[in-house]
Amino acid sequence: MKPRSSGCTSLSLLSNSIFSIFSLVAVCALCSAVIGSLQPAQMSEFDRLPLQGVKIQYYDIDGRTADELKEAMRTRGPVDEFGRRSYAYTSWHVQWRWPSRERAAEEVDLRGAEVSLSISLTLPRWSGYERASSHLRARWNRFSQALLFHELGHVAIAHRTQASLRERFHEIGTTSQQRAELVARSVSSRFLSADGHYDRRTQGGLSQGVFLR
Repeated sequence: MKPRSSGCTSLSLLSNSIFSIFSLVAVCALCSAVIGSLQPAQMSEFDRLPLQGVKIQYYDIDGRTADELKEAMRTRGPVDEFGRRSYAYTSWHVQWRWPSRERAAEEVDLRGAEVSLSISLTLPRWSGYERASSHLRARWNRFSQALLFHELGHVAIAHRTQASLRERFHEIGTTSQQRAELVARSVSSRFLSADGHYDRRTQGGLSQGVFLR
């Protein structure tokens, strides 16, 4: 099994006379067992999942057996920022910004902070699904549903990060820009750790049924 690529964090500061802007990018490259997608006939499943605002993109694969499908994903899967190929790729980006106080350039009012979140998933799409045997299609369907269940764990962590930042900012109110930075980084780092722990605890989804045999 290909080892799971570790997540990475980057923090950047953009500023002008009105706003101080900080960005956090958390990237999770799934292990080789975490692969698959729903087929067009199953897309209605998304309506019942908390995936609003999530950008979902696909890369095409083909195969007549489970082994051929896995090999296709090994060779055509997305490449992460470290140059490592994975079967699927999940990323979330939370950005926060707050207005500076006019009379105290070093202070910020976190009650006016804006916290935005974007999430994207890259998944394989099996072009031969409609031509495959009912047995292989059933295996792929079970696998795809388990994958989505696992992915929802990452989506939930991303949303909790956004909610926790908003809550913490509101509790603090007015503070120094330095402390605001430290608080934002601390909250975000805690959830980045939780994201990695989630994959370790579930073995990248294996314990949740994410495997294709």
